[in-house]
Amino acid sequence: MISKAEFCNYIKEYENVMYITAYSILKNDHDAADAIGEAILKAYSNLNNLKDPKVFRSWILRIVHNEAVSLIRKNRPVTELENACHITDGDNETKRTEKMDLKEAVENLPQPYRTVITLYYYQSLSMDDIAGITGTSALTVRKQLSRGRKMLRTMLKEDFLHE
Repeated sequence: MISKAEFCNYIKEYENVMYITAYSILKNDHDAADAIGEAILKAYSNLNNLKDPKVFRSWILRIVHNEAVSLIRKNRPVTELENACHITDGDNETKRTEKMDLKEAVENLPQPYRTVITLYYYQSLSMDDIAGITGTSALTVRKQLSRGRKMLRTMLKEDFLHE
């Protein structure tokens, strides 16, 4: 069993990946924060159901994913965040444009592709971990990654041709 202090440490350790997971689904800071808050409450309430602390990361991300999807199902309005790309000052202008174009393209992917691409490439999660989080099979994740990459190529190619 995980103690209250250990739970808090895990939450602090995974707060960034929880935010990225929720934001990739909801595309809104406020809604992502709501989903994370609800997920933390549910996780703490069901802490006794967690048998192995080694799987805490995938367990909490699954709860965050479910809460984010639940918010969408409630038809809660989802608004765009205008500047979601985090760029360091050391980047040159070309790299900034490339990063923003790619980030915008990923944000414009439909679900579930946006979440799978975000978790795989930005959080370096394995296909098995993503399958556990999203409640699908690793084969489904593999197909979604492939389709998501094709969509990104098409979106970025079209954007390049329109310049």
